[in-house]
Amino acid sequence: MKKLCFIFTTTLFLLFAGAFGQKPIIELTFTANFYGQNILLDSILIENLTQGGDTILYAPDTSLILGYPVGEIELPAFVQSNIVVAQNHPNPFDGETVFRVYLSQKDLLQISVFNLSGQKTAFYENTFEGGYHRFTFYSGKKNYYLMVVKGENTIGSIKMASISSNCNGLCKIVYTGKDDKPKKIKLSRDINNFSFNLGDELKFVGYTSYGQAEIIDAPQGNKSYEFLILASNIPCPGTPNFIYGEQVYNTVQIGTQCWMAENLNIGTMVSGSSTNNRIIEKYCYDNSFTNCYVYGGLYQWDEMMQYSTQQGTQGICPEGWHIPADYEWTELIDFLGGEGVAGGKMKAVTQLWNVPNSGATNESGFSALPAGCNGDVPLFSFENLGKNGIFWTSSLSNIDGAFNRGLTYTGAYISGYYHKTHKAFSVRCIMDGLDGAPQKTQH
Repeated sequence: MKKLCFIFTTTLFLLFAGAFGQKPIIELTFTANFYGQNILLDSILIENLTQGGDTILYAPDTSLILGYPVGEIELPAFVQSNIVVAQNHPNPFDGETVFRVYLSQKDLLQISVFNLSGQKTAFYENTFEGGYHRFTFYSGKKNYYLMVVKGENTIGSIKMASISSNCNGLCKIVYTGKDDKPKKIKLSRDINNFSFNLGDELKFVGYTSYGQAEIIDAPQGNKSYEFLILASNIPCPGTPNFIYGEQVYNTVQIGTQCWMAENLNIGTMVSGSSTNNRIIEKYCYDNSFTNCYVYGGLYQWDEMMQYSTQQGTQGICPEGWHIPADYEWTELIDFLGGEGVAGGKMKAVTQLWNVPNSGATNESGFSALPAGCNGDVPLFSFENLGKNGIFWTSSLSNIDGAFNRGLTYTGAYISGYYHKTHKAFSVRCIMDGLDGAPQKTQH
């Protein structure tokens, strides 16, 4: 006796429910979101992290029905398959497509094609020797089909999508020959042999033309999942870069926010405390112009804010941009998965970071650099170059302190702190809101 679980798409389940009897099922549905817009999924990889094994859903299928055992169930003979049906290619297809069937031995094949209404639209029957056999399917007036290939003791199936209909509206299957060296493509047996029990931990990976995302969960019932597709190094629409102070700055769209993709480097290097003199003043690590060129400038909070205390002020940012408030940093971090992992997604993958630069992927495109800080102006206590990247916010924490966010070479996390405003840290600017006004709302 063996435990058995079957996996079906919605259509396959409906067609074969009678053959397998009533078993407990759960339905999982999937969608994808790209910066607030629903997009099409090309495919979905499902891995069972508990039992092992995987399967793939191909477009247009975005729904998965999992049957699971509640006791000991006899394994039907046809699951021990002597037939393997390769996914048709291309899929979706324009009027006609090719599929292949592997037989381990001589067998009588019955090939049936059903539309989504359950109507049989094509049928082919013949006896074949063992090996790989190639067929062509011509679609009718429908767009979606289920093909079922049945042998004496085995069965296999695939799902097909047509983007156009055959001119005469009739489906048909044509045998086109035997293949000695077929292409290596995903096989239907990989779907049919997937096992699932309640409590199993599954990993879902959604693939789209914009990128991919993954979700890990142990579903206990019907559930809908949304893949948040995060594509790296996507410039802000309409503003891929800009010139400010004779330097070119790239931009990056992260969620609904548009950020500078480089540390700000504007102003005149000074060797003492910054003053309110209408000149933008900065510090370069170890008083080296080269470090400002590579890592950007370091700024005291008051100088960065241009001596305003208004959260979200323009400060030393170019027109149309402003110093991000603490809540805007929080929005960025939440979008990237939270404080525990966002830092790794923001850190540049570069030797400028000390080893090990833990968790760095820069999948957000933020490209954070370890510029260090000037910790005790005017004593010039430069420290932590290569180890930390610390960024001011425009939000005061108390009368002489302000919030900042820090990244480290030893972890993938990002931390929130507040420091005295005389310290000098890195600065990133964020674009004003879509209405053209700085995002100064107090949170």
